[in-house]
Amino acid sequence: MRYFLYIGNTAMLRLIIVDHHDPFNTLIHAFVILILILSYYIINNTPARKSLNNK
Repeated sequence: MRYFLYIGNTAMLRLIIVDHHDPFNTLIHAFVILILILSYYIINNTPARKSLNNK
């Protein structure tokens, strides 16, 4: 799942670099990047379910 977030983040950054003529669209793209970063942070900090499978 992390790799999909990396790819999405990279794609959004490239989109901002290429298409930055409209400030509102740039702001929306920045919010999407923020959401991707927050979801990556949540995925990394949730405990693994491996402890439940060992019982």
